Amino acid sequence: MQDVALLLRDFVGKMATEVIAKNHPWRNICQLFATLDADNLDQALGQVYKCVLDAFGKSVVPLKETTLLVRLELVQILGHTDLPRAERLLRDILASGVCDPMVGLYLGNNLIGQGRYREAEQIELDMLSRIDQDESHVLTAINKAKALEFLAWCQHKLDKRAAAEKNLREAVAIYVYEWGTEDSVTIDTMVTLQIFLREWGHEAEADQLKLEIDKLIGWDEIDFEQ
Repeated sequence: MQDVALLLRDFVGKMATEVIAKNHPWRNICQLFATLDADNLDQALGQVYKCVLDAFGKSVVPLKETTLLVRLELVQILGHTDLPRAERLLRDILASGVCDPMVGLYLGNNLIGQGRYREAEQIELDMLSRIDQDESHVLTAINKAKALEFLAWCQHKLDKRAAAEKNLREAVAIYVYEWGTEDSVTIDTMVTLQIFLREWGHEAEADQLKLEIDKLIGWDEIDFEQ
């Protein structure tokens, strides 16, 4: 992640000298950003993301769906360097009255990143309960699949093997129904299930699933001995 940040730093500095007028304040700001060393870069990027989030909250309707998704993505980016801070921002969004299930998804994923699996498991269980009770169908099947996937990860970490396998298989089934067997998300989830099965010693099931995955991505047609 730091390598990407360093590339961004160098790109910003180079582009500033090529596309921004010499005496423009943004040119000076970008050039100063380009002088940051690796130790200070993470902190600076975190501050940049916070400023963007603050500007977003002041300039647009905070409850609008598109606005919320962009805000969540920015919080996710901040979480790469500061998970507790990103958690606080997500909880602030919930406290503001936002009921969108995506907030629960991001918060659960954040807690998984912090190793707080029991808390994350409860959040995903609560969210799944809300989805099952939603008669308006506003809470989509894909949201349910993502919640099941995150829940399976929590349960895998908590060694709840049967529950983790059941929920991950249900997530795969939803992805297959919604997006098809050849979609990358479907295949990635199947790969995760295969890894779990192998870790649990279910070699026969893992081998069978690997054959299905190889067929979907065309690896069964490649002669690796040539």
